Amino acid sequence: MPIEPTTLLVFAGASLILNLTPGPDLLYTLTRASTRGARAGIAAALGNFAGTLVQITAIALGLGALLAQSSVAFTALRWAGAAYLLLIGIRMLLTTPAAPSEPDAPDRPAHTLARVGLEAFLIHTLNPKVVVFFLAFLPQFVDPTRGSPTVQLVTLGLWYALQASLVLVVLSCIAGRARTLLAGRGGVGVWLRRVAGAGFVGLGGKLALDA
Repeated sequence: MPIEPTTLLVFAGASLILNLTPGPDLLYTLTRASTRGARAGIAAALGNFAGTLVQITAIALGLGALLAQSSVAFTALRWAGAAYLLLIGIRMLLTTPAAPSEPDAPDRPAHTLARVGLEAFLIHTLNPKVVVFFLAFLPQFVDPTRGSPTVQLVTLGLWYALQASLVLVVLSCIAGRARTLLAGRGGVGVWLRRVAGAGFVGLGGKLALDA
């Protein structure tokens, strides 16, 4: 095993805390699960997982370090990510979800679940600060005496991605259950979208303004 079990346990604990820290991925997943049902939240979790795999692959290939060192590339990706967050937020503020026929059924056709997954993927992938975070966080748990650092980085990255996805799936199920219980209160979904939309606008503005 390339990583010592004790190190992996510490890494899992630290990752769990980070997975539960509010951010664009968590906010988007909970919003979709709360307004469209658990399946939409799970679709968002899968999109987030795919985005993490892309970033881990980039780090393993050395592209992550190039991104962190290139101010032009970092700024371009940062602005793209900020623009997408603002787009998601404004759309949530301006649209009103249609009420589903059943409280536990998705209120959109199946192809929209793919769109939810794609949006989650883009939200995660277009945030260059996630790559910088991985570059700072993962190497702390790499031991050069236990083999290839690249293999260890990929192993840790996969563990992080799987753990993050599991956390998001569990939270999606909880949010979906809460949605079922509150199904009779039509204004709740609208209110949640408005709050989430404002949150995304704030996150997009913060990402755009951060140096």
